[in-house]
Amino acid sequence: MDTATTIILTIFMFVIALLYSSIGMGGGTGYVAAMAFIGIAPAIMKPTALILNIIVASIASITYIQAGRFSWSILWPFLITSIPCAFLGGFITLQTTVFKLIVGVVLLFASYQLAFVSQGNQQQTLRPPRLSIVLPIGALLGLVAGLTGTGGGFLLSPLLILLGWAEARVVCGISAVFIMANSTFGLAGCLSKVACVPKEIIFLAIAVTLGGCLGSRYGSKKASNKIIHKVLAIVFGDCGVKNDIWINPKKMRMIQITDNR
Repeated sequence: MDTATTIILTIFMFVIALLYSSIGMGGGTGYVAAMAFIGIAPAIMKPTALILNIIVASIASITYIQAGRFSWSILWPFLITSIPCAFLGGFITLQTTVFKLIVGVVLLFASYQLAFVSQGNQQQTLRPPRLSIVLPIGALLGLVAGLTGTGGGFLLSPLLILLGWAEARVVCGISAVFIMANSTFGLAGCLSKVACVPKEIIFLAIAVTLGGCLGSRYGSKKASNKIIHKVLAIVFGDCGVKNDIWINPKKMRMIQITDNR
């Protein structure tokens, strides 16, 4: 990357980490969207997003746990199956066309759930999740997390709220720890196949560390962040619709040929 591109991407990453950490997420979908916008190759995109995800999710996990916004009893069943599947997803290298397709769908879904899914009702009746349901859901979320480098938290949070499995005030902490764990094992699987990251990763890491500290500190003291959700929904929707695979299949074929070299 040239200097101008590095500066732009670093600013993007700071803002993404700031916004995501305020709602208990690591920022994986945002990092992927930003790198796709810049034109980063998928082989570099996934491990880079996972590394940044781990940094921000770790900061958010500590902050939300200290604030009492976390429940281990709800989280651990998801981790049983999500962790090995995240490693498997990280190990799998998808063709560029398939990767772009999955990322596009993931971004559009993230846009939908942020724009339209309720962020929780403090008066709702909570019920403990059934293990027979949680285990397969955890496996699916872990696989998506590893395949795309997104952590899976943006899928877990709305499920916890809509199904009445957790209070809105603890969902952020649960999501943060879930993302941290799955991103770590997803990265382990990814690096086992000699994945590479850009040399500018140090600047991106510093940016997300600052953003993660500020965002999680703010978010741990707030019950909801509806405006942030709406802004992120617009960004995700735009990136998902403008993903190269939707608008230029010939370009995707050329990129795939170049990757194979």
